[in-house]
Amino acid sequence: MSIWLTLAWSSSALGQSDSKSNKVILSEDPWPPYIMGVAGHPPSGGIAVDILQRVFDNLGVTLEMNLYPWARSLEMVKQGREDGHMLLVRSLEWDQYMTYSVPLVDDRFLLWTRKEDGSPIQWQQFSDLKPYKIAITENYSYGREFTQAVDEHQLTIFDAVSDELNFKLLLGKRFDAFICLESVANTIFASNPNFKAQFVASAKPIAELPLIMALAKNSPAVALLPKINQQIMQMKASGEISRIIGKYQMTDDSQR
Repeated sequence: MSIWLTLAWSSSALGQSDSKSNKVILSEDPWPPYIMGVAGHPPSGGIAVDILQRVFDNLGVTLEMNLYPWARSLEMVKQGREDGHMLLVRSLEWDQYMTYSVPLVDDRFLLWTRKEDGSPIQWQQFSDLKPYKIAITENYSYGREFTQAVDEHQLTIFDAVSDELNFKLLLGKRFDAFICLESVANTIFASNPNFKAQFVASAKPIAELPLIMALAKNSPAVALLPKINQQIMQMKASGEISRIIGKYQMTDDSQR
């Protein structure tokens, strides 16, 4: 789910687009369609990868990206070894030591269930989910309201290390439902024939949230944030981000 920025700047050139020494190193875990590839290698593409590559190209900053497990990236930023995340959902924990870009994209966290079990779960309030065993992915944020609801209503939560594994466990009836972003789920279904027509989603989303880039507050990269935001907003206004999203958009009507 996310990317980190480690920067090598000449002290006299920080924030100057004409400097030849500016370099940003991003680390992320694979999170298709936003970040695509295999851990241990550079990303092969993805919505967030393409957007940020264009942003930093426009700023005249060299961008290097590598993929690692998400838990490792989280720890590296806490230790000050990395500078930021490429894409995430805000959480109260991360608010303590990160600052955020304007949104790159918006997506919906949907509640997925097995199609063989019948209709999707009908719910209106988080308390309606109390009878169900619900899975999430380790170290991901699902928004402040859901986090608070887990404690307030004592929801039964399971977790696994990846979205794809959680869908496999859902098919194996290890729990009743799994929360996953709509775009991520559709990409997983498209790349796994065994998942075709196996899942349905509740009509009401768990949350609809912006996905954003984050920088550690003590990182020198924070000085670039106003220019990064300006580039993102210009790409939105020109339709460039919509075109990038369209290039990776996958849907599977058989899941509905």
